[in-house]
Amino acid sequence: PDTTFTENILISNTSSQNSTLDYSIALTNSTFPDNVQVILTGANERFEGLTEYKKDFPSDVKGYSFKGAGGPDAFGYRWKDSNEPNGPAYVWNDIAANPNAVRITTWNGTLDDGYTNAIPVGFDFKFYGTNYSNIYLSTNGFLSFTPLTSAYYSNAVIPNGAAPNNIIAPFWDDLDGRTQGTVHYLREADKLTIQFTNWQRYNATGSLTFQIVLKSNDRIMFYYNNLNATLTSATVGIENTSGNDGLQIVYEAAYLANNLAVQIAADPEWLTLNNYAGTIYNGNSVNIGLMINTDGMELGDYSMDMEITSNDPVNPLIVVPITMTIDNEVPVELVSFRAEMVDGNVVLNWSTATETNNSGFSVEKRQKSNVKGQTEFNNIGFVSGKGTTTEKSFYTYSDKNEKPGTYLYRLKQIDFDGTYSYSNEIEIEVTGPKDFALYQNYPNPFNPGTTIKFALPFKTNLNLNVYNTLGEKVAEIFKGEMEAGYHEMTFNASGLSSGIYFCKFESENFNATKKMILMK
Repeated sequence: PDTTFTENILISNTSSQNSTLDYSIALTNSTFPDNVQVILTGANERFEGLTEYKKDFPSDVKGYSFKGAGGPDAFGYRWKDSNEPNGPAYVWNDIAANPNAVRITTWNGTLDDGYTNAIPVGFDFKFYGTNYSNIYLSTNGFLSFTPLTSAYYSNAVIPNGAAPNNIIAPFWDDLDGRTQGTVHYLREADKLTIQFTNWQRYNATGSLTFQIVLKSNDRIMFYYNNLNATLTSATVGIENTSGNDGLQIVYEAAYLANNLAVQIAADPEWLTLNNYAGTIYNGNSVNIGLMINTDGMELGDYSMDMEITSNDPVNPLIVVPITMTIDNEVPVELVSFRAEMVDGNVVLNWSTATETNNSGFSVEKRQKSNVKGQTEFNNIGFVSGKGTTTEKSFYTYSDKNEKPGTYLYRLKQIDFDGTYSYSNEIEIEVTGPKDFALYQNYPNPFNPGTTIKFALPFKTNLNLNVYNTLGEKVAEIFKGEMEAGYHEMTFNASGLSSGIYFCKFESENFNATKKMILMK
């Protein structure tokens, strides 16, 4: 959820003859979650012809409202509030206290019934299929993408052919800012926020604080912070420029409440291209970038067809199906897996970009053989996972004292519910040591145990002893014959006092000494 990424499709003119491949691309057959919804509509004939005279309405006239979610309208707009499962979160950012916010002090008309000149959005906002760069705001709780000539204090049913049209109405009512309240707007890179703060209803009653947010992905958000006034006398919704299509959330009825968020969005435009048509000469190619944006999208499955039409006489139409799933369950995404030889041990290192429900990794290996079925993968260890995380994680595992040969390793990733999947297999050749070596013990300093490693290029008789600083032998670790390879011994110094000691390797062909520090 709420990510952007890019894929690419390569289109090539593979002809060896002089030619041009003329192509065009269309995105068709878009499907997405909740594609079929109940369409909620409302009707009340008693309002016909009266909407411009709301102040004269009899007190017993009632409207209608819908709770939770609704739509689509004819264009495809739907709405959902914060009380719905997977609905938008209510988040209040008070822009009135932001020094970058602009307070509107100039209105055409009065603070009771006034409207602004053009206010730049800061980006192109698409509304009912048309891009707009300016808005016009009314003191009566709505904005318009069409220049206003009136404040329109009488709210109406949506859709309605009478002016105003082309509007977004979070709280269209007969409002009054003469005695208290402010209106601010704040332009940011990805959104425009408009905030009414402590704004009143006519005639100087109540207090209303709410926001309209226009997002750069063409979504509309309403946030209701503090509604301390009559709430059954407003229109909430959107309407197109002709007034023949709109999405009404509430009209003259109980619905609005404090700490409520409402999202309005059209059919999701989750996929766009950087190139929709062109000409490719023979022997050349072009990368078509598929830019995918899941910001604010519903969870679920999406699909679309990319139809590539060209003058290719054999394949004039190629349809590329595209599918996407948005899910909060982030899979275990393995981004690297490699093996290397370190002091005779095979050290496996791998990393994950994300993990969900990851119990851990079973490390498996087998010796490579040209005879089918001669060797099988065997479990040699387990490394615990991070459960669920979206942060990159790193893992390591050391497979000690391998005999020379070629080995294959793989990871078996296991979820907490027991389901599992395998990584790719990696291959490494394990060779024996070419020279004698005595490696530094580890850990060092140590208390009380440490590991001593050494290498033998061939079978050898040896002595491995520990001496103090006076040259006295204080421990015998090994004496005898040992096969070629990498070896390690453990030394426990629990009976010795803190100090400096020396590990001495002695044989007919090699002698070496390493200093060790015991710290208790």
